[in-house]
Amino acid sequence: MTWLTLEDAPCAHRETPTHACFKQSNADFVVDEVLPFTCDGDGEHRYLRVKKSGCNTLWLRDQMAKFANLPARDVGYAGLKDRHATTYQWFSVPIRQGQPAWSDLPLDGVEIVETHRHRRKLHIGALCGNRFEVILRDIRGPAAVFETLLETIRVAGVPNYFMDQRFGHQMGNLDTALRLFAGEIKIKQKKKRGIYFSAARAYLFNQVLAERVRQRVWNQALPGDVFFLAGTRKVIWDHDDLSTFQTRCAAFDVHPSGPLWGGGPLITSAEVQALEVAALQTYPVFQAGLENVGMKQERRSLRLMVQDLTHTWLDQTTLKLSFMLGRGGYATAVLRELAVIDEGELKGPR
Repeated sequence: MTWLTLEDAPCAHRETPTHACFKQSNADFVVDEVLPFTCDGDGEHRYLRVKKSGCNTLWLRDQMAKFANLPARDVGYAGLKDRHATTYQWFSVPIRQGQPAWSDLPLDGVEIVETHRHRRKLHIGALCGNRFEVILRDIRGPAAVFETLLETIRVAGVPNYFMDQRFGHQMGNLDTALRLFAGEIKIKQKKKRGIYFSAARAYLFNQVLAERVRQRVWNQALPGDVFFLAGTRKVIWDHDDLSTFQTRCAAFDVHPSGPLWGGGPLITSAEVQALEVAALQTYPVFQAGLENVGMKQERRSLRLMVQDLTHTWLDQTTLKLSFMLGRGGYATAVLRELAVIDEGELKGPR
């Protein structure tokens, strides 16, 4: 099947054909994970803040488990981080008598930055966001255009697309999801199956978001919308009070949402429900497949706010950006609103 890629998805702000290069080295993309709590200083788990470069989260988890003679499932982490980046990420391990010193972990490109004790294991999703430092190189386009776009993004946010990482090489996760839903293959590992189910869900969400961006209503309150209260996971709606929500949406107090597909009825209505149904009508296999495997209808914000955005021109063609995104936000969703991004082809076995 031919998939619509992120290159096909419309931008909300960028109209001038600007270009930039990204990830020419791991140091060009720094990600620092932010937990929503501080460690207790006591307890049965050791939290490790790890600086890594050139390796992915699951590979590192497995190596840490092997080093401590633990099952991999006992090593906790909050989210997956890019291999081709310099990342600061938290892991948790249960404390066992006779464990080796973590300062002796013998891995190139991996450094234990700090350790703390805590009462509970770190679970997936237990983070409030990530801080990013990004260097864009070989910029082509007027500096004034970038300055204007940055100010627009700082104020208005960007469409909250799921980006390429979710879909795999050449959108291969979607092909695998189709085969799973058709019963052509079976995957025993629940987490691995979840990767492909999540890709299908993300693809459907992106189709709805792309249509609202095309209609220039991705950041507006429409009849039948469902909203997230800013800075929370709380979903709210009142289909009889549209004018209030239009005001709150314009003030960034609430954000419109799109569907994460699963069983159960859409909780949107009127114009928005009709838009969502129309945008997804060509993907009944994904819809039915997600319902049949037990996924439930959920929502995701259509708008991604970019916090603490600052920038510095290192020279005429090199731009350094710093910003924070909430949980689930992609840095590349921000970058695509600035320029057509040419990612470097960094290599590595991990």
